[in-house]
Amino acid sequence: MIDSYVELLTTRLRRCQFLAEVNRIETEQFMDPSLARGYATSVLAYYPDHSAIDEWLESARHIKAFQGFLDSIRSKKPGRVLERVGPWLAPVFRDPRIDNWSRSEKMIRAEAYAVSQASAVFELAQEEAPLFAEKAVFLMNLVLLLTESNPRVCLGCLASISHHGVLRLLQREVATPETMRAEIRAILTLAQKVGFVSFLSEPNNNSGRGYLFPWRGGALAAVGMRVRPSSVQRYDTQRVVAIRTWLAPEMLSDRQRERMFGFEQAFRPDKGLGEMGDLFDDRAKWLRGNLVPWSILTDPIDKSAGGPTQIEGTNHKEHTAL
Repeated sequence: MIDSYVELLTTRLRRCQFLAEVNRIETEQFMDPSLARGYATSVLAYYPDHSAIDEWLESARHIKAFQGFLDSIRSKKPGRVLERVGPWLAPVFRDPRIDNWSRSEKMIRAEAYAVSQASAVFELAQEEAPLFAEKAVFLMNLVLLLTESNPRVCLGCLASISHHGVLRLLQREVATPETMRAEIRAILTLAQKVGFVSFLSEPNNNSGRGYLFPWRGGALAAVGMRVRPSSVQRYDTQRVVAIRTWLAPEMLSDRQRERMFGFEQAFRPDKGLGEMGDLFDDRAKWLRGNLVPWSILTDPIDKSAGGPTQIEGTNHKEHTAL
C-alpha cells in the first residue's frame, strides 16, 4: 500500500517537473509570442492572395494554357509542351512538370502557394457547416490531364499551414523570418505526400485523424480536416493535411516518439516509377500506426489556433495534443 502511494507521488512529481520544464523553455528560450505573431503575419504577406488563382481561372491565360496542352496531346513525346504551356501558367503557377505522357494518360502539373485570409474549416466528415475561419497558406496543384480522350483542367489542394503554425515555428526558432518561406515549402511538400497517401488509401474514411511527423529534432503536429480556401462558388471543400504547430523535443512523450518511429524509411525518396507501389504501401502502413483520433472541437492546439475557443499567448497543453 505504501509502495503504491510512493509510486503515485513520484509519478505526479515527474509530471509537475515535466510541465515546469515546458514552461521554462517557452518563457526563457522561445521568441516572445507577440513578436512571433508579427513576423508570421509579415511572412504570409509575401504570398499572393488566393484570389489571384480565381482571377487566373477566369482569364485568357487559363484558356491559352489549356490550348497549348491540347495542341500537344497528339504527340507521342512531350517535346515542346512545357514551352507552349508554361508561360501561360506564370506568374501564378510555378515549376510545371510532366508527370506522365503515355498513350493512355497525359498529365502536366504545376504548383501555386497562396494565402487565404479566411478559409472555412470543417470537420473531416462535415461539408455544410464550417466551425471557424482562419488565415492559412495553401499548396495548390493545377493539373492539365487527358484520360480516355477527355482533356480537362483540375485544381486541388492537399496541404496547408495555418498562421498559428507559422507563428509557432518562428517562436520556437525552427526558422527565422528570412528562412521561413523555404521552410513552408519543404513542410507543405511533405504534408502533400502524406495527404496523397492517407486520403487515397482510405478514400471513404472521414473520421478525424491527427498526425505527428519528425521535423528539426522535434515534431510537426498536423490534422486531417476539410477546408474551403475560397468563397468562390466553384470550390468544393478539400480534404487537406493541415500543419497546426511544431513541438520541441522536450515537449514530446515516449508514446509520441514511438508513433514517429520508421518515418525516414517510409518517406525515403523514390527511385522511379518502379518503386512507387512499394513506397506507397510502406507509407500507408506507417500512417496507420501514426494516426490517432482527433476532433477540432476538443483539441487545445486548434483552440489556440483560432478555433471555437480563442486562447492567446502560450498554450501549455500543446504537448499533450495529438
